[in-house]
Amino acid sequence: MDLRDYEAFGEPGAMVYLADCVDLMKIMPPGSVDMIFADPPYRLSNGGVTVKNGRRAPVDKGAWDRSMGFEADHRFNVHWLREARRILKPDGTIWVTGTHHIIFSLGFALQTMSFRLINQITWAKLDPPPNASHTAFTHVRASQDNGGSSLRRSR
Repeated sequence: MDLRDYEAFGEPGAMVYLADCVDLMKIMPPGSVDMIFADPPYRLSNGGVTVKNGRRAPVDKGAWDRSMGFEADHRFNVHWLREARRILKPDGTIWVTGTHHIIFSLGFALQTMSFRLINQITWAKLDPPPNASHTAFTHVRASQDNGGSSLRRSR
């Protein structure tokens, strides 16, 4: 399969493809991407409820957002992050969003892969549904300067 086989939107240099991200990354050359912004499933669609417009509402975005259990959810995160790591340039960067339901799995996976953690940005929501008072953005860099074996603390 080739990039031309996927439905795409945008313009050269800023394209969005309608595809499974892992399938798409597998056809991309190694070290070819400057920046990745990822918004993986938060795993919230498990029969729970939220508040929407002041009323209780079910949380069900579909099967793609249902938890498969901690171990399987973590394997999913490691799987797509490995592919992201492969296509990032050596000085590339990745921004990953997540709620407290998955952000710790993502952070652990990123650290295990020797990404250099740069920032964690918390988006505090003023009128959140219960159990979702913020969204975390984790910014890391695929860096050659850390020797690939240790992480440096951001200042």
